[in-house]
Amino acid sequence: MNEGKIIKFYREQSGMTQEQLGKGVCSVTHISKIELGQTHYSPEIITLVSKRLNINIKEEINAFKKTKQGLDQWLNAMIMERKQEVETIKSEFENNNIIEISEYHSFYKLLLARYYLLNEKHDVACDIIRIFKKGDKELPPYESNLYKHVLGILLLKNQEYQQAIETLKSINNDTYKNPEYFYHLAIAYEANDAKHMAYSCAKEALRYFKETSNFLRIIDVEMLILILKSHDKHHDFNDRCRKYEALIQSCELCHTSARKAVMLHNMAFEYFVIKYYETAGKLYKQSMDLKDKKSGKYLLSLEGYIQSCLKGSKHLLVSY
Repeated sequence: MNEGKIIKFYREQSGMTQEQLGKGVCSVTHISKIELGQTHYSPEIITLVSKRLNINIKEEINAFKKTKQGLDQWLNAMIMERKQEVETIKSEFENNNIIEISEYHSFYKLLLARYYLLNEKHDVACDIIRIFKKGDKELPPYESNLYKHVLGILLLKNQEYQQAIETLKSINNDTYKNPEYFYHLAIAYEANDAKHMAYSCAKEALRYFKETSNFLRIIDVEMLILILKSHDKHHDFNDRCRKYEALIQSCELCHTSARKAVMLHNMAFEYFVIKYYETAGKLYKQSMDLKDKKSGKYLLSLEGYIQSCLKGSKHLLVSY
């Protein structure tokens, strides 16, 4: 029973023994059975021990019941990339002591790993994942698949594409019911040069993001599909460029400059391949202007820009 778990948690936090908690209220044996959920008890006893622990048991039970709902909301916020909501919910859980004794503690820890991956703190996420790797406790079906998803994202970040594919492929979609993982699987397939499988997974992800009106992630998948189409010699170059321009406008409407920078970089590369160096250089330059000069992504665009200048019109080159 939830009351027993809550009472045990706060009793141990306060450093109180079962005898001290039950003194003048009930026996040590009865307190022990309440904490283990092995007996029925009167509301009066719960009220008295709660008062001794200085907690509002009704508020604690409500918080306990809302844990799963809050975790689902946190996951959805991360998928939708609603950054402010993500941070707000994280703060709420950091101040929620009950999560430690909740049956959803593993769910919370896996979402915390995902949060750190989202914020490019790979080492912290890796430490959490490592705990699950070493653990001898079997996870419930949903958490088991969530673990595979988070591990797959980490493997992608580490450029371990074949391992990412094997991990993400093993997800049971009927149990997990989060088709977002198809996007990460598509990225892994594309990096591993399995274009057909990448395209198939990208289509699954696109369908899911459209159903959930996830506009930012629609942009991500559409961009990946354009990369895949660039490998098809029969696909029309002008058609791809029109699509890039439309996606750049979508980035502006969604106020996502990071995605716009990637889009400009990819479009620049398309022009570079067909030796339109002047256009490529201008696009690389626009991409650079949206990036942190200390980042690796900036250096990639800078390299493309310099190469475009060297192969094309020298007047494009300026000092940085």
